[in-house]
Amino acid sequence: MTMETPYGEIVEAWDSLASRGALLGDPRAPEHGGFVPRYAARRDTNHAEIRDGLRKCGFSVHDAGSAGGDLPDLIVGAHGLTFLVEIKGPRGKLSAGQLAFRNEWRGGPVLTVHSLDEALLEIIKRTNTVYGVRHD
Repeated sequence: MTMETPYGEIVEAWDSLASRGALLGDPRAPEHGGFVPRYAARRDTNHAEIRDGLRKCGFSVHDAGSAGGDLPDLIVGAHGLTFLVEIKGPRGKLSAGQLAFRNEWRGGPVLTVHSLDEALLEIIKRTNTVYGVRHD
């Protein structure tokens, strides 16, 4: 079923993961807006710094960190492109569910970042690739 929403692809990927038990909660619980996490989403200590820094750079940033489960922390619009951004602490690694989400996602790139500098570098690098900008 395709949903007619701006985040239709995200919802479809989310439902796919949920149908295999890859998410923490029941994404079909209507009394809770479609998702009931088993516990409050824990945020990495660098989450606010990266989110706020991307906003200060003029990017559109939707903070999805409270959604829990395996949905990446941020949805970022930059230079006409959309990026999903998973924020990790200094030694953080993706969980099995987050890897599954990344592998099944058919939209823009899912970036895993540990700092604002790394997020900006990845966004710039991928934007330049899409628009054919070369730095020889």
